[in-house]
This record gives sequence, C-alpha cells and structure tokens, in this order.
Amino acid sequence: MPSNSRKNICIVLDECAAGGDLEMALSVALSLARSFGGEHSIELLFSLTSGFDPSAKRLVETECSRVGVKLLFLNAARYGSFGTAKVRGKSYAVFRHLVEFGNYDVVHFVDEGWLAFYTLCARSQGVAFANTVFFLQPTGSAKWRNVTHARLPSGAEQLHQDFMEREAVARTDYLLCPSKHLLDWMSAQGWKLPAGNRTRVLPILPGCTEFDNDEALQAPAAEPIDELIVLTSRHTGEGLSKALKAIDMLHEQLADSDIKVTFMGPFQIEESRHSGLDIVDAGRGWTLPIAIAPAGRPDVFRRYLHDAKNALVISPDAQPFASGPLLEHVLRGRPVIIAGDGAAECIDPNVRGAFICLGTKDGLTKKLSEA
Repeated sequence: MPSNSRKNICIVLDECAAGGDLEMALSVALSLARSFGGEHSIELLFSLTSGFDPSAKRLVETECSRVGVKLLFLNAARYGSFGTAKVRGKSYAVFRHLVEFGNYDVVHFVDEGWLAFYTLCARSQGVAFANTVFFLQPTGSAKWRNVTHARLPSGAEQLHQDFMEREAVARTDYLLCPSKHLLDWMSAQGWKLPAGNRTRVLPILPGCTEFDNDEALQAPAAEPIDELIVLTSRHTGEGLSKALKAIDMLHEQLADSDIKVTFMGPFQIEESRHSGLDIVDAGRGWTLPIAIAPAGRPDVFRRYLHDAKNALVISPDAQPFASGPLLEHVLRGRPVIIAGDGAAECIDPNVRGAFICLGTKDGLTKKLSEA
C-alpha cells in the first residue's frame, strides 16, 4: 500500500461480550490500525443483532479513542427481520452497509469469516467492490470447533455457517490463519484457499502484524521455571498417561524446586469415570502442588499462558484448542515440550526441531529433565 496514497480501510468484527474473545479480536483489530500509523482513514465496524453489552461497549470505545479509530455499531435489524438466522442476517447487513456507506479500498474481517460471505459473493458476481481488497483473518470455523470437541452441528444455522465460511475463504483475496494446524485442517477438508503467498500463518498475538520465525523467535526466558502446564486431550488419555509417568519419575526433583503442576484442557467422562481421576491416582505420592483447570477454550488458555511467564508447557497430544496460544508462547521465548508427531502441528515447521521429543514416557522424561 503506497504511503503517499490515503486509503479508506474498514475492519469488521462480530459482537461479543466483554472478556477473552472480545479482547483477543479487538487487540488484533487495533494492532492493524496502529500498523497504518495514522496515514489512512480507518473504521472499526461491529455487527450486532441486539444492544451491545455495556461493559464491552465501554472497552471498545476507550481503546478506539486511544488510536484515533472511527467506531461504528451496525444493527442487522436495520435491514430486515431474520429471526434465528443471525449469521445470515449479520453477513447481509455488513454487505449492505459496505455498499451504502463506504467507498473502501481495504476491508479486513477479523475473527468470524462468515461475516464476509454476502460481501464477497457480491464481488464475485460483479455487483460491487471491484476495486476493494479483502482480507480474512478467522480464529477458527464452526466445523473445526465441532470436530475438535467431537460433537455434531447444533442445527441448520451451523450448517449454513459452515457453508458461508468455506465460500468466504474461497473468495477472499488474502487469508490469514492463526496456526498451521487450522490451515492444514482446511486443506485436508478440501477448502479452496487463496493461492501462493496470499495464504499465510499469522498468530493471534497483540501487536503481531507480520510472521517471520527468524525474527519472532526469541531467547528462552532467563527466570527459573516455576510451573509445568500439562495439556490434556478430550479424545485420548494415552498422551496424558505418558506425561504423568514422566512427572512421577521426576516428582521429587520438581518438589525440591517448588514447581507447581497444572493440568489444563478438556476433560471427559468415559464409562462413568472422569478422566481427571487419572491425575488424582497418579499423584497420590507426590508432594508438589497440583492444580486442575478444565478449560478447553483458546481465550481462557491464552489468558492463563500470558500470566504464566515462567511456565513450561507440555503438549503430549495434538491440541487444536491450544494451537494459536501455544505458538504465541513460543514466540514470546517461553519453553514448550511437544511430544509425538500429532502435537507438532501446533508449531510451525521452521521452529519445530527445538521443541519436539519422542512421544514416549522416556522421551518426555528426558526432555523435561533437560528443561
């Protein structure tokens, strides 16, 4: 984008309550706005179906005023009554607004890719936006989340959402994925992706507008490790079992170093037995502090990792919910142990070598002892 040409830029987000989801999406949007350095006209558009959460609205207004971004709230009801079809209604309302109220050079959709569906279909059909460049920066997809949590679509609306997300990705000019895990999943599912360097991995990291492993990877934290965060998996207990055996072999050393062990991730009940009981049984002879945090959401995991500045993260299995936050942990120069081939999807190929160990009890024990 030439610096001597002032552009009209619109960053589009979906409504969400105050908390991790909003703060994550807003941080990405405002990082984009700051990267333009005041050289361009920037609008931040929130798509709504009802009144905005008051605390969320205050947060958005405060942050936008700090960087001089124009803030717009778009109520989808302005363009019709959509009943329970909120996904289609919001996407249509965004399309109508972009056509009627802006002559935009760049439109960047953050977080929810389906918001771009009607807009990009209109461009494909030659209806509008012939001179507009579109960026799509989703944090996931409806089907990806369902597969991750081993659940079926909740209804017809999620099937519509899945279709809209696929078609939006197929029609956008640029696609920015938060992790290679999601990008590989899209490819395996047969999604049509923008060609060549128009598809890139860009972690959801405040202030991160470029992704280059050589520059982003920093030296490990100098402070001693004070916590082990072991990621659990909904789908299998095999990786957790190996991690528990590795910790058991080193529990006296960990206790002497006053290191806390936190087990984080989705748990499940199989044959009337909660998977957390495996942790209780394995740790009966341990004297080190243990915490169980049953969180399977990226925003919860992201906030926890952000505050755990001296933590070592162990991922004994592939963890779709953790792929973006785990990569951020690496980019901040903090230590991670990835066990086995499946979990390596969480780390970009260029930085995998320093973090992967054999997916066995002995492999984990050796890597944990070294760390």
